[in-house]
Amino acid sequence: MRGTTFLLVCICAWGLGAGAEDNVECVANRAQASRQLGEFRTSNQTLEDFQSKVLELIDAAIVICTNNSIEAVRDYRILSATASERSIEALGVLLQREYGIGLTGTYVHFLEVIREIILNVQQNFTSAYDAWLLYIRNMVDLKLAGAVADLNDLVYADVEYNWQDFRPLVRQAFSMDGAVYGLPMGLDFIYLFYNRRLMQQYNESIPQTWDELVDIAARLNGTDFDGDGEPDHALCLDVNITHTHLLDVLAAFTLANTSLISGYSGGMLFDPMTMEPFVKNPAMAKALKTIHQLLQYTFDVDLYVPKTSNFMKGRCIMSLNRALLFKTSAIASIPEALSMKGLIGTALFPGTDYVLDRKTMQLVPCNRSTCNEQVIRSDGSSYLINRAPSAAWGGMGFGLSPLSSKSYQAIGYSTLRKVVDAWNFGRSPYTPLGPDE
Repeated sequence: MRGTTFLLVCICAWGLGAGAEDNVECVANRAQASRQLGEFRTSNQTLEDFQSKVLELIDAAIVICTNNSIEAVRDYRILSATASERSIEALGVLLQREYGIGLTGTYVHFLEVIREIILNVQQNFTSAYDAWLLYIRNMVDLKLAGAVADLNDLVYADVEYNWQDFRPLVRQAFSMDGAVYGLPMGLDFIYLFYNRRLMQQYNESIPQTWDELVDIAARLNGTDFDGDGEPDHALCLDVNITHTHLLDVLAAFTLANTSLISGYSGGMLFDPMTMEPFVKNPAMAKALKTIHQLLQYTFDVDLYVPKTSNFMKGRCIMSLNRALLFKTSAIASIPEALSMKGLIGTALFPGTDYVLDRKTMQLVPCNRSTCNEQVIRSDGSSYLINRAPSAAWGGMGFGLSPLSSKSYQAIGYSTLRKVVDAWNFGRSPYTPLGPDE
């Protein structure tokens, strides 16, 4: 029951952060509560008696530390997009185990989550939702609408959570104006995945450029990779006529390799000096041609869900997909995922051995002043490529409602941080990113 003790700390820290700079009674209550919990836990008491004692101490802590009485015990309420039920159910188990309360999950289309949250706050539905799971790009809208709670007091008072353990990119994504507004569940980057067994069987090397990737796909497309007597495609892409978000990433990446020769500041779609669009040029034409070629060698759509993924069934040799593909291969219990365990290799997206000359607006071969990486061939020779910065799909995280009671904000934070701390960010089966364990 460490979480219950930590909850008392959260409540007291919240009270101090609210203006009681030297709340002696709160500090004394925290020490007394910790001592009583320790004594009560070592006595021969039933679990029901222990939970009753915990609720009694929490009630006392809220009265003393926040000058507020605890509201009637109710389910914790979370709003989330559909297809995230598994993660929310895991939180429900924690809430029940740690605090003896249930969880009510409301699931809507991901495009409706932000609208539902803002509508909830604007209409002052004080108990509609306590927290939500949503894309980080929506955090700015929520902050501007006053629809997400500032978590600084909770996060920085939590020594075990240690916000600084997260990579700077993650902290930046979930913070604005010096305040933390979300607990990161993951930043979903896009990678090149490959089947190690098939790559070795067909004596292929990891493609370092888009042209090399297209060449491998063209040569191996139609091969019966899984041995069922039917020809397979070389690539698995999460793309079809109605499921096109991966195309955005592919278009940006294939274009960025040729356009960005001085980092982000170089401009990809617009000239940063004149704001003239970089669209009618050989770089854009080459990027679109590359995407067209890749789509000829892929299945209609290949989601990261192991049960339906052709890549997880061994029916393609490579996949351009979300990092979730890697995690699901490690945690899923279905045969398709288990059969690929240990066989999934990961590589950065390919680059190009040419770049766009901004003066002539023509594609020119790489040189040491325009390209950022040297690739060593198996025979010892080398060549230069330009590889764009990593592409993030967009992360997800938990935000807390500013209208939720202080007690339920503390309960929510104490529970959520168990799933989304820096360590679990990598290894938890309920977060998108992590190693192939």
